[in-house]
Amino acid sequence: ISNKITKVLLKTNFNPIAATTISLILGLIAALLFLSGIYLFWVLGVIVIQISYIFDCVDGELARADKKRSTRFGVWYDEVSDRIKVVMMLSGLAGGSFLKTQDISILILLITYIFTLFIQNYSMLLSERIFKKKPKDSYGNLTIAIAKKLKIKPQYINYTVDQVVVLTSLGAILNMVQTVFIILLVIQIAMILIIFYINLIEKGNFLPYEEE
Repeated sequence: ISNKITKVLLKTNFNPIAATTISLILGLIAALLFLSGIYLFWVLGVIVIQISYIFDCVDGELARADKKRSTRFGVWYDEVSDRIKVVMMLSGLAGGSFLKTQDISILILLITYIFTLFIQNYSMLLSERIFKKKPKDSYGNLTIAIAKKLKIKPQYINYTVDQVVVLTSLGAILNMVQTVFIILLVIQIAMILIIFYINLIEKGNFLPYEEE
């Protein structure tokens, strides 16, 4: 779907930053629908979040198809908006679930997940600064290593925002919010351990460190 939209937009002056903004606004609307705690609004929220991530695909496709539309700010804005959408979407879903069930454990799971998300992103940034390793490389190195051991293709164990959206959508539709949060939290903790493992196994990381 996003490819078809991108082909049309390439004929206009529409830029990736505008697509990112539309995606962000729709993500926030979905979060508010989730927060209502009403099942019908949850279903609507799932539909809105899917449209949001269609535009999230469009911004990258536009940037790759026309390099003149690609900017450093656009890349940064896309990454930041993705984190905002994930946090707001999950916060809305957890809040809506709490309003329905009064089960405080869902809020504890939410706070724990956001904390681990912060740790993961911060550890990736430190890996880039200290070990001179880009975050995407870190994901790729470990993903490939694990895939080889399991004798499967790397894409089968690749963890991205898309998977978070799919799991969250299923949690809302199936009314299994707590289960989805537990799954997301387990995955997030695994990602932190993965980053630690990558930096641990590389021999070059144990050479004397000189601050620039």
